[in-house]
Amino acid sequence: GPLAGGAGNAAITGTSVDTQSDVSEGNTEKVAGFKVEASGSDISVNNVQVTLNNASAGSTWLSRYASTVSIWMGDTQVGSLPVSAFSQSGTTYTGSISVSNAVIREGAANRQYFYVGLTANNTIDSNDANADNWSVTVNNVRYSDATGVVLTTTYGSNTTSNIDFQTLATSGSVKVVITRDSSNPIAQNVEVSDTSSTDNVTLL
Repeated sequence: GPLAGGAGNAAITGTSVDTQSDVSEGNTEKVAGFKVEASGSDISVNNVQVTLNNASAGSTWLSRYASTVSIWMGDTQVGSLPVSAFSQSGTTYTGSISVSNAVIREGAANRQYFYVGLTANNTIDSNDANADNWSVTVNNVRYSDATGVVLTTTYGSNTTSNIDFQTLATSGSVKVVITRDSSNPIAQNVEVSDTSSTDNVTLL
């Protein structure tokens, strides 16, 4: 529905609730968070600008680690931007991510949690993964109030550090469980030919 109220403001604070510091190959993880509370009116978040930087010895090319940076409101993705669309200045990558369907109703009881998500590449060079230390900074959040005014704000403690991309081999999250199949053959003698090959005998 439409935004209700008059001139509105957003109180934004950082949070680490439900965030992860490790991003494994092929996975999307929420690595940085902030919560938004609306006062004066309902507000609609329109854009989030983020900066990423690798401060360690691994490759500083973001594209070697991730394919997409996304914005989430709770468990719902409300915006995304491919890494290829980020602007680069030295080792710093900056992108403005458009957000849609992200309405926060007025009042403390209606505050919403937002997250920056990173989607890791399906394959990451092990040398890069073993020597990376990425940080994510939410530079600003742009939103509109019920009067149609668009405002841009920043908040304190808006940088999350020590984000680590991992290969599946080192992530500790990949497991293989082997059990005997219910149709495992019982003990038996296998008769083989003495003049040709004997093929396709199931043993286990």
